[in-house]
Amino acid sequence: MSVFDCPPPCFSDAELGAIAKTRFGVTGSIKRLDSERDQNALVRTPSGNFVLKVANAAEEKALIDLQTATLLHLAGADPDLRLPRLVPTMDGAESCEVPSIAGIHQVRLLTYLDGRPFSVGAAPFPELFETLGIFMGRLSRALQSFEHPAANRPGFLWALDNASACCPFTGDIVNADYRMLALRVFERYEADIAPRLKYLRSGITHQDANENNVLVDETDPTAIAGLIDFGDMCRGRVINELAVTLAHALLQVGDILSAATALIRGYCQGQLCSLRRSMSCSA
Repeated sequence: MSVFDCPPPCFSDAELGAIAKTRFGVTGSIKRLDSERDQNALVRTPSGNFVLKVANAAEEKALIDLQTATLLHLAGADPDLRLPRLVPTMDGAESCEVPSIAGIHQVRLLTYLDGRPFSVGAAPFPELFETLGIFMGRLSRALQSFEHPAANRPGFLWALDNASACCPFTGDIVNADYRMLALRVFERYEADIAPRLKYLRSGITHQDANENNVLVDETDPTAIAGLIDFGDMCRGRVINELAVTLAHALLQVGDILSAATALIRGYCQGQLCSLRRSMSCSA
């Protein structure tokens, strides 16, 4: 059964609190967080806040391992990037298993990142778009030295390299003009883009820097507070990371050209900064 067909976990607040306490040694209040196919909860404690992540019972363990390995790699490759950090279990493991009537769930505990979602916290400052670009450029650079077999996800609809797989869904577009416009985009993709993909650099990408996964600093509207949700990672063209970031960051922007220019400039700068950092560390 696919994770899109299997209902998300539905543990009670008391059960989530018990999991956090007995498996991770963390005691605090529970607040449920939105999640598409898993169950996430904010655990507030006097010593800090955490996110308890209970995976869908149908989720492949290899994909959970991919997310875990990614976070561990990034913590070493660019420790200054503001990303969630894994909290080990009481036994020192990276995750644990919890049963329910739906099956076995992989459970992890992560540090909580303060910040407002880009969708509600972003102001139209050119500095913010450049800062976002720098952040994502550093992420791309740090991921260049990362490999994981589970990142190869053929047929994954969220992968931009697999864009043509979404073409059949155009039949669900009611407006005929919009439907034809979408079909022309797919035709152009097949003719002009798909044949050139093999010439572009590939790598593992986060691929979901959307307006709700990117966090803006609560006190500085031009600063990025972090990035969450590594559930849609896969191998693809590295430039896809920038494409996804642009698509979401520019949704509510009036001057698209200026904002896109700042974001692209920042992305290139972020990759160069990370390269200089890695070279200085190895010298």
